[in-house]
Amino acid sequence: TYMRGYSARPEVRLKRIAGQLMQRYGISIAEYEKLYIKQGGHCAICPKKLGEGFSKHKHIDHDHRRGIVRGLLCSSCNLLLGHAKEDPEILIRAAAYLDQIKK
Repeated sequence: TYMRGYSARPEVRLKRIAGQLMQRYGISIAEYEKLYIKQGGHCAICPKKLGEGFSKHKHIDHDHRRGIVRGLLCSSCNLLLGHAKEDPEILIRAAAYLDQIKK
């Protein structure tokens, strides 16, 4: 249909993404790209290389209470923080547990 072809145009897609970034996270495409470059194209937690552009496999990590963007994460690290309820103490205990097992 006409609308399907219209919404698939790159400039329309980019405008939609720009609106979503601003509405959900309060950042522009330029700020998003700066964050990607600052992180060297890698996840902010693990060494995994993130894909270029906008993809489902690159997650914008943000503080849900304050609405502040913290970095870009791979899917696994985004889930890690979510399952730990963004609680550093849980992550510290998990790291200590794994460290203890190694010995």
